[in-house]
Amino acid sequence: MDLIGICDTAARVLMRGEPLRPDAFDPPSAMTTATAEDVGDLPARVAAALAELTVVRDGLIARTDPIDATLRAATFGVRVPGVVLGSSPSVEQQDALMNAVEARLAGATSGTPRERLRALFGGDLPGLVVFTPRDPEALVTAVAAPPKSLLDGNLDAPRTWLDASGRTRPRAAALADVLLRREIAGDNASTKLLIAQSPWTDGDRWIATSFTSASKRPPSGRLSVLILAPAGLPTTQPLGGLMIDAWTETIPSPSRDTAMALRFNNASTRAPQAILLAVGPNPAVAWTTTTLVDVLRETLMLARLRVQPPTTFSRGGLMPFAWLGQRSGNAGISFSL
Repeated sequence: MDLIGICDTAARVLMRGEPLRPDAFDPPSAMTTATAEDVGDLPARVAAALAELTVVRDGLIARTDPIDATLRAATFGVRVPGVVLGSSPSVEQQDALMNAVEARLAGATSGTPRERLRALFGGDLPGLVVFTPRDPEALVTAVAAPPKSLLDGNLDAPRTWLDASGRTRPRAAALADVLLRREIAGDNASTKLLIAQSPWTDGDRWIATSFTSASKRPPSGRLSVLILAPAGLPTTQPLGGLMIDAWTETIPSPSRDTAMALRFNNASTRAPQAILLAVGPNPAVAWTTTTLVDVLRETLMLARLRVQPPTTFSRGGLMPFAWLGQRSGNAGISFSL
């Protein structure tokens, strides 16, 4: 079960990873132009795999050694349900296996070398390509004995950082799971992580290390690469690998110049949309402040009544009504509109 768990987690890392390219070690300030990917010897490897699978197909057609053909097809991930490896398959099972192999061969006749590789083996094989780093100095800290200031004595910092990053980044979590299973199995030597930080200045600390003051802020414009290389990392020789995950982080400045903007409407110069014409209730009496205030209050009261829908009064048990004004003398009743 331990082997099954390790293989499962390792497969998740391999399927989600991307081929490592030379620009993976370029610092943020590097001005590089986009160029076509150098596929190296990948076309030759694809051609060799295509020839091998063709031999498997020919063996299935000839029916010379079905057990061997079944085993060799399994190395490409081609299997038929019910066939036990090492046992002789039936004629129907051989036919089904041959059809599956033919489909793989047909899918690998065109496309890029990496697409043809995936068609042959199925899934999302990354198709690694060997390359030489553009600047060997970018890997100067990725050694078994890094500069003392890099980790400041905390040798567990890379693993702690990987575990913390895995809480929000699934690809990092998959790699951390592989390392954890290897450690449980008793293999601690192959789980050591290296750090490549570029550009490097003596006395710098790892930029992923936390800081508590402006004086301990990590330097800006740095590239940090966490590397798992159990067999060591050659800095001047060709190498290949997987890019598990990558992202950019920006550390806020300790201070910023800010400003506040408020929006307001300018004074309107449009003509008024409503005019109140006040008439004294008794023409024989001169206007007073009290009379004017009473007129304004009555106007506001009538305005509030007019904007209320009829249902407002119906809920209180009142029927819709009309407000009637009264005039002195024999003028009769008039409607206050």
